[in-house]
Amino acid sequence: SLTKIENVQNGPATEWLKTRLESIGQQSRGVVVDLTNFVMFDTGQPLHAFDADKVEGQIHVGRSVEGEKVTILGGKEIALATGTLVIRDDKDILAIAGVKGGVKAEVTSATKNIYLESANFNQAQVRRTARSLNLLNDSSKRFEQGLTPERFLSGRKTYLYFLQKEQSEEKVYDTV
Repeated sequence: SLTKIENVQNGPATEWLKTRLESIGQQSRGVVVDLTNFVMFDTGQPLHAFDADKVEGQIHVGRSVEGEKVTILGGKEIALATGTLVIRDDKDILAIAGVKGGVKAEVTSATKNIYLESANFNQAQVRRTARSLNLLNDSSKRFEQGLTPERFLSGRKTYLYFLQKEQSEEKVYDTV
């Protein structure tokens, strides 16, 4: 599922959120990305946020073609095997599905509008891709283990709940 969220304030996360992420060894990167990480560790559902203003056209899942490359978050360029499952817009690859986001639609402190992706990718496909590219991470490991089909909805719901709290003046948290 892809959810467009407009007019976000991607500043520093509240101390509440930073403390929880730091307690599990995660570095704070701003509220939009921090919440994707928090929700993944809380619910088990990997999420990804794309800067909607950097996306050209529509976002869709597809397969890479021969010779395609993507620059992943962190700046490393990756040559993809033909047929790698990717998320792309009408011009470029945005992410390696279930494995790693790309820099093209990277969320920054200037991000104002996002697409929140909450999906369930084939566990064998993610395992093969992550291992062949040596890109093992918390997200790919969760997809490898398999997720219930309904989990992507609860992950999105949890993210939206906490984003609303982070963006409001009232920073009081209760349980979802």
